[in-house]
Amino acid sequence: MRGHVDHHFAANITSNEEVALRAHLVTCDACRGYYDRMLLLARLDPGAKSAEARLAQGLGIRSRRPLVLWAPLMVMAGAAAVIALFVFARPKPPEFASRGSDSKVERAGEETELLVYRVDRGHAAAPLENKLSPNDELAFGYRNPAGKKRIMVFAVDEHGHVYWYHPAWRRAEENPTAVAIEPGAAPHELPESIGHALDGNTLRIYGVFTDEVLSVRAVEARVAAQGEPRFAGSIITRMIVKVER
Repeated sequence: MRGHVDHHFAANITSNEEVALRAHLVTCDACRGYYDRMLLLARLDPGAKSAEARLAQGLGIRSRRPLVLWAPLMVMAGAAAVIALFVFARPKPPEFASRGSDSKVERAGEETELLVYRVDRGHAAAPLENKLSPNDELAFGYRNPAGKKRIMVFAVDEHGHVYWYHPAWRRAEENPTAVAIEPGAAPHELPESIGHALDGNTLRIYGVFTDEVLSVRAVEARVAAQGEPRFAGSIITRMIVKVER
C-alpha cells in the first residue's frame, strides 16, 4: 500500500486505489505512519500537490473549480462515504505502554514519535528508512500526543561520539538546553536540516520528549555512564540506521 500512498501525494491515484488505501489505513499503523510523514513533507514542500488536487484525483473529480462550492451532489456523496469509511468504521485500537520511562498509555496511531527525514543534497527530502550517507543532512518533525514541553534530538555512533541536532551545540563553552515544542498528535516540524561529519558505521538517533529543562552536558554524561539516555518522566524514541560510505 505504500505505492498507493506515493500515488496519492503525487495526485495520480485512481478512485479504486484511493478507497482501498483509506480502508487499509484504518488497520495498518505502519502505513498510517508513512502517510503522516508524507503529509508533513507535503506541508513543508511548496511544490507539493495541494490537498484539493490530491482529493480531487482520488475521488475522480476533473473540474478545476473549488471542490466545496462546485462539486456535483453525487461526488460530494462519494466523498462523504470515503470520509465515513475512514473515520467511523475505524475499530478501537489496542492500548500499549508508551516507550521510555513515562507511565502514560497511548493508543495506536497516537504514539509520541520523532519523524526523521533524509536530505540528500540536490534531491528532495524523504523519510529516513534504515541507511544514510555521511554527506546527508537530517531534518526532523515530531508527534507529541503526550503533551511534553520540550525535545532533544541527537545521535550516538558505535564509538560513543554524540552528534547534536536540537538543540544545536556549536561552542564548547556553552551548555544549551532542550527546545520547546507544541502538544498534539498532528505532525509538527523542527526548523533546519543539519549535517555532521559522521565517522562511524552505525548511528542511533534519539528523540527525548521531556518536561524538564535538560542540558546537552547532562545528556552526554548519562550516555557516557549508562550507554542509553534515561530520564524520569521522559519519553524516549530510538532509531538505528547504517552509515553507508
